Amino acid sequence: MRSLALFLSLIIFATLLTACKKETSLLSNLDQYRTNKIISTLQQHGINSSKVANKKGNAYSIMIDSSQLAEATAVLNALGPFTPAHVQQNPCEFKGLIATPSEERACRKDRLESGIEDTLSQIDGIISAEVHIVMSDKPEDSLKTEFISSSAAIFIKHRADVNLSIFKTNIKRLVEKSTPGLTYDKVSLVLIAASPLKVSQYAVYDNGSSTLIAVIVALGGLLLLSIAAFVFKEKLLKLVAKDKDAEEV
Repeated sequence: MRSLALFLSLIIFATLLTACKKETSLLSNLDQYRTNKIISTLQQHGINSSKVANKKGNAYSIMIDSSQLAEATAVLNALGPFTPAHVQQNPCEFKGLIATPSEERACRKDRLESGIEDTLSQIDGIISAEVHIVMSDKPEDSLKTEFISSSAAIFIKHRADVNLSIFKTNIKRLVEKSTPGLTYDKVSLVLIAASPLKVSQYAVYDNGSSTLIAVIVALGGLLLLSIAAFVFKEKLLKLVAKDKDAEEV
């Protein structure tokens, strides 16, 4: 009887803990590499997470306990990697059956910017990268290639403990060489350090309160189970006693 009660108690305890956990989506539309990298970063700071593939299996979402959402967001804002991969985004959409020259040009520009951003995001210490390319208009009598950029602006948010200023030249050169028609002097770069990671008071409170609630609910379940086991035992003893009395008669 005691073994059965203990076994049922463990089942109820596990069920209650699972029921108390509510998951929410932290990020979506990510490639597998960046998904694993983010999950690893979260786990290093005690935040449990899991990945869920979309229907096509070519992109993933990261799910976490809703009580740890604020803490997880603070970790990614301070440490990254936060920039999602652009390869999973929808391809360029055109209004008509055939794209106009301006639509094709805008599509190539978007793909170029996205590709450079993804490349920059691979550098250790970079949390997010945004690249904006301004392309010059091609004169009708120009013999130059159609794909010409007149200037480029780069915004990079990086970890506070990483000094990226020593790589400014390399970053600008990378963007210059990745963009046909762009010259080094037309590339501007802005580096912003993220705020240092601090322990979030409300995150600690959420975690502590959710754990306390889970413990209280579990103890309540164990108490109800103990009462039910006691009542069942008393009824069983009465039935056994009644059967003995009937046999003696």
